[in-house]
Amino acid sequence: MRKIMILWRNEMARITRRVFVMVLCILMVALTFLLCGGMRLLIYFSEQDSGNYKTDRSALDQAIEESRSSKQALSAELGTLSEEDEKYAEVQDELYHVTEQYEYYCLLKESGCDDVSYPDYLDTCAMNLAVYRASMQVYGECDLIYEDTIKTYEAILKDKKYEDYIALQKELVDRAEGASDEEKAIEKQGLDYTYQVDPKGEIYDCPDVDTWKNAKLGLLYNRYDLAGQKRPLNRERKQQLIDQIAICEYKFEHGLAETFPKTTEQDMVKTVVSLAKGLSCSFLLFLLLILAGSGISGDISSGAVKGLIIAPVRRSQIFAGKALALLTVGVVGSLLCFVTTTAAFSCFFGISNLPVYIYAVNGTAHALPGAVYLLARIFVDLIPALGMAAFAMMLSALTRNTAASVGISIACYYLSNLGASFLQTGLFRGEWIKFLPIQHLDLFNAFFPFDSSEGLFGSMSASVPTPSLTFSLVYLVVATLVFGYTAFDSFTRRDI
Repeated sequence: MRKIMILWRNEMARITRRVFVMVLCILMVALTFLLCGGMRLLIYFSEQDSGNYKTDRSALDQAIEESRSSKQALSAELGTLSEEDEKYAEVQDELYHVTEQYEYYCLLKESGCDDVSYPDYLDTCAMNLAVYRASMQVYGECDLIYEDTIKTYEAILKDKKYEDYIALQKELVDRAEGASDEEKAIEKQGLDYTYQVDPKGEIYDCPDVDTWKNAKLGLLYNRYDLAGQKRPLNRERKQQLIDQIAICEYKFEHGLAETFPKTTEQDMVKTVVSLAKGLSCSFLLFLLLILAGSGISGDISSGAVKGLIIAPVRRSQIFAGKALALLTVGVVGSLLCFVTTTAAFSCFFGISNLPVYIYAVNGTAHALPGAVYLLARIFVDLIPALGMAAFAMMLSALTRNTAASVGISIACYYLSNLGASFLQTGLFRGEWIKFLPIQHLDLFNAFFPFDSSEGLFGSMSASVPTPSLTFSLVYLVVATLVFGYTAFDSFTRRDI
């Protein structure tokens, strides 16, 4: 063991003295910081350009005047027609839509919602009132909403109390026909969660509330949607819905629910983390493949291995020292990727904005802090990278050609995305697909099934069988051992 450690130190010293290793490390740090800085600027300018998600009301007076003129013209035209005329219904419908617009603009101005900053629920109240007033003026009746809710909508527009709006929505849920008591209870609980997430009514939508309601309804009726078809729940699907509910409720309780338009910002931040992590890990993979692909063939071609052979050490010990050095580079490089990504992201976005991973186990939700989650993601990427390094080392021992071993291993890894795209089409089916190597080069979804923001190959087609985490890990371990043993056998038995 002592000799192996000496050989390992010797190999590590040789690796750290290589110029290209230092160049790759510097490039990785510089490009990661450049990427985060560029994304920060991109997000800033996109926020400036997009402004608020509501329509600009700066020209509200002009819109009121234009709709008033159109309303008067259509009213005059309708007065010249009799109900038996073919054009009467068409003009009446057009008058209704113009009147609805006119009343809507007037209500916004009367309630002080004449800029882009008013909450969306006030816009909903104004629209419902406009529908009522237009229907009464043009058709003389309105069946769209209950008449006693009109005063409530008017009070909400006047007082601007979001809690009154939520209470009204609950009343409308109770009045809904054709819905069961269980459905009404779920809908009202969803409204409570909406109010809990946003007590001021400033958001446009909360996707987590919709996810929670759909999961509750799926459990209620024992079904789930798959490609637009309703299918009965099995045990696995039922547990997924239970976990989904637990995660949503955890987000509601801890203020982590995703909201629109803030959801767009959250998704962009997740994208920045994924891109920065992916960039740094790509450099690490590139480094591992070069070192593994040149570890044996490079020493043989340069004659450096002969100096080791004449020393009182066995070839197996030399090989073990090289393999241990590669593993060390992988671990240390992963830590460097973590430090670089965290530092770059924190510099431009703040470390508190690192995405938190929320997951559930048997219906109980838990959270993984952002920094810990990022470190875990990097080490998950390291697992298949070590398998590819073993493949490159095998090629190095077999071919004794550095260019061939490095080139083939890099091509096999990066071009595997093309093969995965064919699998996503669903043209190939069957359990044999699980034994293809490209099915196991991305373990992100297997380790983190509750986060769909990343994945090297994206989600597979529903017809493509997805291997389990255990199967993928066993597959990679066996493949790595086969590659390693083949390299070991070739290095220890063949002439040098």
